[in-house]
Amino acid sequence: MRYRIRTVLMSMAVMAAAVVGAGLANTPASATAAAPIVEEKSGFTLEPANVGAQSGYVRNSATNRCLEQAVGGAVGHVFTAPCHYGQSQTWTWIGTADYRPLRNLWSQECLDGTQATGRIYTLSCNGGNYQAWYFTPRSEIAQRQSQQCLDSNWEGSVYLSPCNQGNYQKWY
Repeated sequence: MRYRIRTVLMSMAVMAAAVVGAGLANTPASATAAAPIVEEKSGFTLEPANVGAQSGYVRNSATNRCLEQAVGGAVGHVFTAPCHYGQSQTWTWIGTADYRPLRNLWSQECLDGTQATGRIYTLSCNGGNYQAWYFTPRSEIAQRQSQQCLDSNWEGSVYLSPCNQGNYQKWY
């Protein structure tokens, strides 16, 4: 049921973007709509963004808000916001390893974070352990370096905290 609703909403968003130019990336006329990408190990679904086979939106299970990078002066600032399906909310998994970088389409920077403060941000992609992320079997996104999970709250904050299997740490 959740998949059907998400598919309908995605179709509506794509149609709206075509009508009013809502900022979705251009797709070649010959391209077909991408199916959701399901991570085999965890069942995590990366919603397609029509910008490539490994690109999509990352949504929080508890808040239903999308992971986003600030556009404008706050380069590097990451938060969650109501999903608008623009480039600042489009993320691409790089490579095929178990732990891999998650790059923002708008900035071309990778999701990064520090265990000391729990702060999440983006930086130029550098292949380091702080930019290596993994889907757990419980649909959490865990950082390789800290072994902590990407967490969020209703205010839109995104941060690292010990994995606790809570809905604020589940992403789809």
